[in-house]
Amino acid sequence: MRDIISNGELLFGSAERRELLAEAERLIRQLEQQPALYVRREEEYYTLWATSRIDAAEISQAAAGMRDKEAFLDFPAYLRM
Repeated sequence: MRDIISNGELLFGSAERRELLAEAERLIRQLEQQPALYVRREEEYYTLWATSRIDAAEISQAAAGMRDKEAFLDFPAYLRM
């Protein structure tokens, strides 16, 4: 389990992931400035918006919760997330 958490933190918290998300945000803003979008650009815009934008801090918080037995077993806290 610990290896899975560490691998997830490395993958989603990596500099490469942050760069990809920044590029996606830049493209979204660029497409939003267009007066109209053709179908192919509309699909690109929708795909970019539909892409998960998980914050590295959220991943770290989730990983910490999985490492702490009390937090892991706190079902009401899980429902609040």
